[in-house]
Amino acid sequence: MTRAPRGKVVLVAYIDEKLYEEVRALALQSSEKLHGALSREVEEALRHWVALNKQTASRSARFKASKVEEAFEDVKRYLIEKYKYVVVRGVTEIPRAHLIEAIMATRGYDRRTVKTWIERFLNAKVLERVGPETFRVL
Repeated sequence: MTRAPRGKVVLVAYIDEKLYEEVRALALQSSEKLHGALSREVEEALRHWVALNKQTASRSARFKASKVEEAFEDVKRYLIEKYKYVVVRGVTEIPRAHLIEAIMATRGYDRRTVKTWIERFLNAKVLERVGPETFRVL
């Protein structure tokens, strides 16, 4: 195997023959010599792919955060309507039983669903545990 220049690594990939021929032809068009042209084109394509996927990952994280916030808003709405809670951030405490009931009513009855949503709320810092049976709205 060829030795890679300093700061570079050898990448071995299996791709479709027709695609290889197209990429090779385009690389030759953009460069006067073949040596290094294909590497530059592949590196540029990978940089583009990484940038595109970073944006997608960032959008995905924002989407997940908004889903948690939306779910928590549904839970709060349920608690306000059913128990007449006045929800004040940092002040309102919710008994575990009420939280579970609200999650079941808005997200599903399965105990794994309830556990998952409680964990998501805690991780998103919209709730904090203040005791074994009590949560505080943040």
